[in-house]
Amino acid sequence: MYELNELNMNRSVFFIILSLFFIPLNMPAQTVDNVLDQVTAALEQSHWQEADNLYRIAVDVDVFRSERYLNDKVQDNSPARPSMLMYLGDYFRRTRNYDDAYSYYKKLVAANPKDINYLLRLSEMEVQLGKESDALITYQSIYNIDENNLSANIFLGNYYFCEAEKQMNELYNEHQKTVNPTRIQLSAYHDQKVQIYNTNYKRSKKYLETASKRFPSAEVFKTLKKIQHVEDEIQRNK
Repeated sequence: MYELNELNMNRSVFFIILSLFFIPLNMPAQTVDNVLDQVTAALEQSHWQEADNLYRIAVDVDVFRSERYLNDKVQDNSPARPSMLMYLGDYFRRTRNYDDAYSYYKKLVAANPKDINYLLRLSEMEVQLGKESDALITYQSIYNIDENNLSANIFLGNYYFCEAEKQMNELYNEHQKTVNPTRIQLSAYHDQKVQIYNTNYKRSKKYLETASKRFPSAEVFKTLKKIQHVEDEIQRNK
């Protein structure tokens, strides 16, 4: 009899433990509709921070319904809208849905074109999605607002260095096709190298020197050393 009761108790414990595996780990205490209703109430009372906090809860519970709510219910000029757009973008960035993150950051920057935090988020997604020319424009906008911004200086410095290296390699390969170059051809080759140095290499140097003052980096110093090597070579061949 004792063994039977013990067996029944063990079975009960087993089924209780088993049932725990079927309970959603993130089961919300309130439905997303209730939370969004509270967002609406906070917006109507101009409680912007409260509305934003509640909206973040709604996004984490049901992002797609929260998206529809933002598009349908929150006015473009609402003080709470930028923060909501940013949180949606951040949510999709965290979940590696970079296209949607980019879309929300793009909207965010369109409405707030001089906010560096928003611009940095957009530029990060542009790089992630391979939109290099767009990233160049965005980082240049950041630099125009804050010339000491580390991210902008590093991106712009590396971008122009890569462009200069590519131009120099193309020039070198083209020059190598001439077996016995004349003095005029050698002079033209040198002048083209000087032109590359005076444009993209110098641009790169300016940005990377600024970056190195903010954050001394071995990679930045390595690149600056390469630029200095190009400058020294040009000076020797004058």
